[in-house]
Amino acid sequence: MDAGSGTPCSATGGQTLKAPFLLLILLSAAACGDGWGADVDPTELARVGAVIASPSAATEPPSVCFDMSPTDLRFGATLVGGAAQLNADVTLCGDEPLWLYELTVSADSSPAFVPVPLLRPTELVRAGQSLALLVDFQPETPGAHVGILRLRTSEGFFELPLHGQAGSAACVQTPTITVAEGHTVMPQTQLSLSASSPGMSSWRWSVKQPPGSQSVLEPVGEGASVTLEANVVGEYTFQLRAFDSKGKPACGVAEAQVTVDPGPGLHVELTWSTPGDPDETDVNGDTDGLAGSDLDLHVRHPDGLSFDGNADGTGDGCFHPERDAYWLNRAPNWGDANGPGPLFERDDTDGAGPENFRWSTPEDGRTYHVAAHYWSDAGFGESFATVRVFIDGEVVFESPPTRLQAEDLWEVCSIDWPSGEVRSAAWPSGDPRILPGFVPAL
Repeated sequence: MDAGSGTPCSATGGQTLKAPFLLLILLSAAACGDGWGADVDPTELARVGAVIASPSAATEPPSVCFDMSPTDLRFGATLVGGAAQLNADVTLCGDEPLWLYELTVSADSSPAFVPVPLLRPTELVRAGQSLALLVDFQPETPGAHVGILRLRTSEGFFELPLHGQAGSAACVQTPTITVAEGHTVMPQTQLSLSASSPGMSSWRWSVKQPPGSQSVLEPVGEGASVTLEANVVGEYTFQLRAFDSKGKPACGVAEAQVTVDPGPGLHVELTWSTPGDPDETDVNGDTDGLAGSDLDLHVRHPDGLSFDGNADGTGDGCFHPERDAYWLNRAPNWGDANGPGPLFERDDTDGAGPENFRWSTPEDGRTYHVAAHYWSDAGFGESFATVRVFIDGEVVFESPPTRLQAEDLWEVCSIDWPSGEVRSAAWPSGDPRILPGFVPAL
């Protein structure tokens, strides 16, 4: 209440600040008149975490600088009836002091989260000074538990998310996955994954791969360590289940993600599916005959387009010994003085691909032409091919799956550099530009 006018005093100067989740209520002098705060109980304001400031400073942001690390607390899997403890550090980063009054959890938090009370109000007075806030996780029921830790300070309330997972006594701690090569890699990276799961004696791996990827976990998804060749651009999600010697599973499923990023410049990727092939993951040598269909990616330099690759009297540029990047010309010398030259990185002769072309610094003022040739169907029949073009790691072109028969040459698209404009190749009818019966005159 304004002591001078008798009018109600309102908190119209209220602000919400995120640091993250820092709530600060400032009372405006303009809302309360000259007798600002006359009927306001300072004890009540402190209880709700308000800041009592002088009228001249009421509209200024708080000067106290502090940080809480980490920004959330995540408890690993804990047995029902067991306990775990984590801490978050409050650190002063400025010259203004900070009072810490009380540590609680929100009313809707799981009762499994039990904050260790502050013994007394504590003042942080110098930059770099910190205090550890302790929280116990004591689950009595299995499943996921969530909550909010609330710290009342002289600057208001600071809130921190809490997460926990509880399992029954029939299981043990959730395993973890380590990826030796890291979580962002280039195409053609051989990933080495290992399990950390004390007390476990058997493991079961699985992987969700980006569209077009047919890589296989070795050794066949079993063992504490596995490998996988990550060839297709996109996200790979690995999951691991672990079991003890009696077959009892760990409490949870471990998960790790790896992103295949082609990096800067130009990257072209060809994948395909062959409905008549019952196992597109097998390789030549696994069977008495050929294991799968063989499609080939071609990226052609404009200087070679007059070359007649199939000796039919028409220039196409395919199979040029120097100006076509393909399986027989994997590192063409295209006169690039600005960086590494182009690379035809992968030739797949027995299945779904991919075949990849990469060039980090293409020549400016040039237009490159992409094609796919169906070299051999190995008796499995038609295939459906997809080409994707990436520039600086972002997909800028993706063809729909295009039906090809053996010996078809599909003119896919052209790429202007450095603009990155991609134009689909098509017949006047709009159909894909496919040249049937294209047999190279090698």
